[in-house]
Amino acid sequence: MSSLLSSDLAPILSDPMDDALNALKTVPAFLQDASYLPRVSRSAGRVLEEALAPSTLFDQGIQLRGCIVEATYAAADPPILRRLADGSVPSLVEPQTLRFTGGAFLDTQTFSDLPYCPEARITAQNVEEVDASAFSREVLEFEQAKGCAAFISPAWPLYDRDSESWISANQRLLHATCEANGNGDIEARPLLAQVAPGRGATDDPDALIEGLMDLPVDGVYVQPLVLNSMKDSVEKLLRYVRLLESFEEAGLPVVASRVGAFGVVLTALGISAFDSGLGIAEASNLASLNRKKTESERSKKGPKGSRRIYLSPLRMTLPVRQAELILNNPGLAGRFGCDLGCCRFQGLDELPERARQHFLWTRSEEVRTIRELETRSMKLDLIHEELRTARETGRLVRRTLISSLPELPSFAHTDRWIRVLGREAEARAVA
Repeated sequence: MSSLLSSDLAPILSDPMDDALNALKTVPAFLQDASYLPRVSRSAGRVLEEALAPSTLFDQGIQLRGCIVEATYAAADPPILRRLADGSVPSLVEPQTLRFTGGAFLDTQTFSDLPYCPEARITAQNVEEVDASAFSREVLEFEQAKGCAAFISPAWPLYDRDSESWISANQRLLHATCEANGNGDIEARPLLAQVAPGRGATDDPDALIEGLMDLPVDGVYVQPLVLNSMKDSVEKLLRYVRLLESFEEAGLPVVASRVGAFGVVLTALGISAFDSGLGIAEASNLASLNRKKTESERSKKGPKGSRRIYLSPLRMTLPVRQAELILNNPGLAGRFGCDLGCCRFQGLDELPERARQHFLWTRSEEVRTIRELETRSMKLDLIHEELRTARETGRLVRRTLISSLPELPSFAHTDRWIRVLGREAEARAVA
């Protein structure tokens, strides 16, 4: 791991006035330039193993700049962890401590297997009783044991209700994490401060940044309590974008969590990195994750038709049934061809069987294309043109298939994202 760190870390570029502080900081390579970090869970581990291996003797596997491994999956020591290390792919472990503020984790064996799992739900009333020093050390020891290239700090949600208690508890926990990093048996590694803002914290980024600037943190892992980039309004998305931009402008590279296809828009706007699961309709909703499931919900298994396929020309994932109608239509299929390693020499009719592989390769290629452009304006122009094309493609799909599938989505997210870009362009012009 030491060799991986030495090759993947470089000094952060800083303002001269901040040299004294930033001389102590290092930034992982995947935060030095735009990166997509796939989330590695039980459902994605096998997909990544296959994607990292070449499909023929004349090809190579997918090239990843890093990934986010969920702690509950890392606890089982899956083979993918060794494969990532062998391939020098930097991995981070999301500690999933936000889940401890809901009751669902108490009934889940995978959380019980975490060495730092509490015995009771963490609330605003008992969070002060948590030994921040011991808890943060246990989290970092776990992440280190799983081979992380950088630490993600444990954190509590910044709920709007009882906000003072949650803010205070987060400050203690982050200070304790900074003290533990590099002390005792814990090696010194780059540290990302995890931030889980509610509406109040999102609307006041200066307060969040002020609490981080005097600490030895090298970036921020942002996981909003509620965010659905496919459905949220232009104004809500703008507040979120400006929160991330505030961190970046303060010299704190961002990993934006659970943002789905909107992450590619963030990449064009200058956000360092984002993560997303493979081929799912992704959104951040901690309350939904934390809600205890009923007995019938726990026993219910999703039907095969609940699988989804990512269609890049539309910038969204669709249920298999809807996607197949598009892919099987002679007038539409030509727009959805793929010549990447996931689909080369294979037919569109087989795409549902390799949906997650296709998602991984396609999302990585989208980000690589933007990353390799030289200027910010070129990146914005490209994503703007791609979104306009996606909007027109969505309209064509609806006109073509509306009679056979009335419940087709509206694809209106592309129009909202274009408006977000327009508002950002206006703000930058004024600045």
